[in-house]
Amino acid sequence: MTTFEFDKAAGGDPLALDDDESREAFEFLQELEPYLATEYKDTRFDTANELLIDDQVYLVDNWTFGIKVVVEDAGRKEIKAYSGWSGPGGEAHVLGGDVLAVPKGASHSDKAIELIRLLVSKETQQRLLSDLRWMPIRLDAYDGVPTELAPYFSAVTDAMARAEARPTEPQWTLRETLLDGAFGRMIRDDDDIDPWLRVYCERLAEVPAEFDRHISQPGDTPESVADQFDADEDILRQANRMAPGTSISPGTVVLVPRVEGETSCALPAVRQVTPLAEQ
Repeated sequence: MTTFEFDKAAGGDPLALDDDESREAFEFLQELEPYLATEYKDTRFDTANELLIDDQVYLVDNWTFGIKVVVEDAGRKEIKAYSGWSGPGGEAHVLGGDVLAVPKGASHSDKAIELIRLLVSKETQQRLLSDLRWMPIRLDAYDGVPTELAPYFSAVTDAMARAEARPTEPQWTLRETLLDGAFGRMIRDDDDIDPWLRVYCERLAEVPAEFDRHISQPGDTPESVADQFDADEDILRQANRMAPGTSISPGTVVLVPRVEGETSCALPAVRQVTPLAEQ
């Protein structure tokens, strides 16, 4: 379960972190952390499967391909599935994955559309379902699912019915990174919640609402493009998934954050308390 989903289920606003429900969500996570399996700190995409097969956990979020790996291949048919737990704000999920889209001005949009049609076809989606137990994006691809696996797929479709589609915008990557950072500071590092909640609330408020498109020239780097547009270099690199000092191939479309007016976080300023010994 992601930080976004946990905060949303608590009734908070994970894209702002400026409400009491978000604070209560992180307070509860701090209380819950000592009871979590230590593997949560360095999990891989397949860690949940290994933990389930080896009887190391009772409850864990998992990918849909766990149906094949855990239930079918490992024969752990006693392990069941349900859509997910709820909080005061209800049950929350993010419908992620890759987005198939053709940007405006694409030079080969016809070929891109042809590829998209192939990927979303019933035949391709059925192949993904039968070979990987990966959830299809069309209902008619479920034809032929083994009867004994129907409850597992029912749990997944129940979760999808309550899911929010991940938006096709560069801001999502930036916000997701910030939420991961907030979880790391307040839960993994067990730091004080109030000051760090404000820090990440302010950083979320600074995520630009709009991006410009820059066609890179020979010699461009994230640093030089940021300087050229007087943009925030960290935000530019994160939005384009670029490491510092990376050279950018000429002709690459670079998303450049627009310089905006002053933004603010709705949380009140954290009051500095002087220790009694110094008073």
